Order: sequence, then structure tokens, then C-alpha cells
Amino acid sequence: MESGSITMRSTLGVDGRTNELRLIALDKEYSTMDVYAGTATGRTLVLSNLKTDVAFKSADGTQFSFRLTLEPCKSCHHQLTVEYTNDNGQTWKRFSRQEYFLKK
Repeated sequence: MESGSITMRSTLGVDGRTNELRLIALDKEYSTMDVYAGTATGRTLVLSNLKTDVAFKSADGTQFSFRLTLEPCKSCHHQLTVEYTNDNGQTWKRFSRQEYFLKK
């Protein structure tokens, strides 16, 4: 993020009942816990909190949900694209994109 940072701790696991991937994310700055569910296709993970969590409400009452896509990247180790929706998943818009590099 150009104007700030977010400290987030997350745990990824598999729901034994549904075989869905589940990600629990604890957000320090907003004091929230988000639950994401999704699948892996090859080496790409796609998870959203559209149906697994309470939508984030802005000051004007607009509700937002998020989708995370984690995928291998040719110029880095992997990248995480975060998108948001305010129309219940009909359209998604980019919120942020992060690249992660291996330390050498």
C-alpha cells in the first residue's frame, strides 16, 4: 500500500466436511477476524469472504466483501491480489496487489 500498512496474521487449513480451503485472517489495524473459503486450481488459491463472513460496512453503510487470489509469479515468489465487491459478488474491483520474494 502506498499510504500505509496493514498487519495481518493468517492461518490456512482444509475444512474436513466440505474439503474447502479455509483462511482465518486477524487484522491488527481494524481489529477484525475474517473467514475466507475457496479452492485451489493447480498452484493458484482463490478464496473469498462473500458467504463465510460478515461484510465490512463503511461509514456510509456500503457493504464490502473481499476475494483473495494467491498465485505463482514469474518475477517473484508469488503474488496476492485482493479484490472487493459491493454488489454481492456480481463485479469485483482490485483493492491491492502484493508481491512476495524469497530471502536469499
